[in-house]
Amino acid sequence: MHVLSTLRASIHDAKTVSKSDSGSDKNQLSLAIRDARIPFTSTPSLVDDVCSLLASRTKLCHVCQSFSSQLSSWIRKPTFDELLQWPERNFAKDRLAALSDGYRLLPPERVDPTTPRPSNAFKHHRPARDLLKSAKKCRFCELLKLAIVLDSNRRRGYPYDKTKTPLGEILMQYNRGSGGPDVTNIIEGLQASEDAIYLMVEPYPMGGYIKSGFSKSVLGNIRVIWQKPKRMLTGEAQAVVFTRLISLFAIYFGRADVDRILDSALQPFISTRQPLHNSGSPDAMALIGEWFSGCRSRHGECCRRTVSRQVIPEDELHVMPSRVIDVGLDSPNQDPHLVENEGQTVGQWVALSHCWGKEKNHPLKTTRRTLARHLKGIPLSSMPRTFADAVAVCRSLGLRFLWIDSLCIVQDDEDEWEKESQMMGTVYEHAVLTLAASDAIDSTRGLFLERPYAHIKFPSVQLPLLTAESDSRRQTTLGSYSVGIDWRQEPFMTYLHPHWTPLATRGWCTQELILSRRVVHFLTEGMLWVCRDKAEDENGQMIHGRLTERDWSTEWGKIILEHSQRAFTFEKDRLRSLDGLAKELSKVKNNSCNVGEYFYGTWLADIPEYILWASYRTGKKNPRCPSWSWASCAGPVWLRFRDFDNLRQDDFSQCCKVLGVSSTSGALTIEGKVADISHLILHLMRRNGTKDLMGQNGNATYRQPVIQGYAVGSKGEEPYGWVEFDDDRDALAMSEPIYFVHLANGEYYTPPLIQHWGLILEKENGYDNRYSRVGMCSLWDSKLFADLRASRVEII
Repeated sequence: MHVLSTLRASIHDAKTVSKSDSGSDKNQLSLAIRDARIPFTSTPSLVDDVCSLLASRTKLCHVCQSFSSQLSSWIRKPTFDELLQWPERNFAKDRLAALSDGYRLLPPERVDPTTPRPSNAFKHHRPARDLLKSAKKCRFCELLKLAIVLDSNRRRGYPYDKTKTPLGEILMQYNRGSGGPDVTNIIEGLQASEDAIYLMVEPYPMGGYIKSGFSKSVLGNIRVIWQKPKRMLTGEAQAVVFTRLISLFAIYFGRADVDRILDSALQPFISTRQPLHNSGSPDAMALIGEWFSGCRSRHGECCRRTVSRQVIPEDELHVMPSRVIDVGLDSPNQDPHLVENEGQTVGQWVALSHCWGKEKNHPLKTTRRTLARHLKGIPLSSMPRTFADAVAVCRSLGLRFLWIDSLCIVQDDEDEWEKESQMMGTVYEHAVLTLAASDAIDSTRGLFLERPYAHIKFPSVQLPLLTAESDSRRQTTLGSYSVGIDWRQEPFMTYLHPHWTPLATRGWCTQELILSRRVVHFLTEGMLWVCRDKAEDENGQMIHGRLTERDWSTEWGKIILEHSQRAFTFEKDRLRSLDGLAKELSKVKNNSCNVGEYFYGTWLADIPEYILWASYRTGKKNPRCPSWSWASCAGPVWLRFRDFDNLRQDDFSQCCKVLGVSSTSGALTIEGKVADISHLILHLMRRNGTKDLMGQNGNATYRQPVIQGYAVGSKGEEPYGWVEFDDDRDALAMSEPIYFVHLANGEYYTPPLIQHWGLILEKENGYDNRYSRVGMCSLWDSKLFADLRASRVEII
């Protein structure tokens, strides 16, 4: 499944939800994802019944005893070879796409039993049907059976998988013993299986990836892997069970067991990281502290680098913003207050990235009238929940100063806001830490969100950790640890990722989160840590995707794509909110982001590629921007070339000469061939639907109109191109002429082998060579312009 194709499909569907304001498509989509991704609607009693069933199994079968012995030996001397190599993926075209869709680890498409297994993968029951008989007495086999049933109830989806049948109903069927249609189908699949069940260990670095960098490892998770028989592979079913069991000292609720756990002899071998129930708990604060101190002590210069890969000088790094909030470290009863800084005041501060939400829920603000009062004190009781939670995090970390946009900038002082908005990029980049209220739609929701699994048990069983005696081959039990169903995975919850959250719909967060050197994301399902070197969730799992992108200067197309989908209270902020990021990227010494060559959201070196965009027509044109810029569209855009799909084999060649952009009028001047195509509009084309934009279909569809196109060609002949307009005009009823300007060629492996790409222009009244953009066009017959001479064209 290709990330961009499915993203296009999502936006395409979301268009029907709301067209009322800019960025509403992705906002509606993200909120729908947030509401649908946590299916814990079943009562805890159903999980209690499952736990009772597991407790009734008192033995370990000989296969589980053998596995426990092998696992114990591996734990004491773990190896890291080939951890992601097995089961084999199809790496023929693209290695990364075979492992991840950009947001999560993907299951393999098949399990080949003839492929050599790495040292961390163990064979369990073979054939798999033997598991069913053993599960009647063996506690670990019963747990594996439950894990397989739950994972087989998963329906593939994007950006997250869902359950085919509600979790509560599946558990009810499972608890009945006789089962229902869903469970019965899975059990019958196990009975028919000749393949083995495999268990693969996923080690967890002691102290987390952030803190230790693989210097020492402990047992983290156990991955259950089973190739389903063909009879089970219908519809959107996954071919391979690929579910995760959590491994801990003991799965507990509250802190009563902590001292016992930490004194255990198993501590050097088993992960001590427990499921957190709330982001504001003492354990959560301790984890944030570990992340923060581990990054500062171990990542060194890496996390002092900007996105331009330059190390921030010490004399610049701690120059304070014009105002910050003193959170009050002297007394827990002390109210925060604003502090004004003049000159080169030095200090460290934490920044908050958050959604303002609807106007009725806009956060507490500093205005001309309230400035003097806020300098004296801002009562915690007057702060919205998100602000108060941010103060609590700062106090927990011992960091005195906090920067929040609505409080540190006088909101009704236009001159000050204009000045401070130019510094926002630096505020986030130089902040020692950024707190991201990722899952809060406004400041009333807070950072400290209770987990959806907070009151639901983790069904688990005990396994022994064995150790060999030095003077014999006998093994003795060092202690016992828990292995259980991990609710913190699909289809029960999505992989923790900030992309599909309310904050990701906010325009200003583009540069805030890219420029920030360290970020803690607060989500409903858990917390994430992202810094320049690493990204991991609170479960110790590395986060997939571009959160730790090393070279953002080559990712401008993806930045445009994501930024254009986001919402803006004021349309003028669409470009302003990228100024700090563009300024920093202009420091990169390459041939793309050059100082003085950034115009209306586009780098001169990226023309013509990045003016070949298509509009989703979700908003009106922005008259503040020239028509050739993607920012002239008050809504999402789609770029035809670069950066998007690694499986695509474009051979792009520029066919025009870019002469420059006027710094005053914004006019783009190029030299290219221009042809009148008014008489070549034939008929309306079939409108692309969601299925056309997804998966393998998307590989061909991206060369077609995004929403609605018109066929181009001579009457009575087969069309040799298409045109798509930026608005909803009726092209068959147009009276004004339209022109095609040839910008580039694309060569492909499937017909048409060559497509000629360009813009559709309308001539400005009274000018021979001045035009405005009204759409884009693709032709695969060059006879229309082959004999034309290039001319100078000005696009405003």
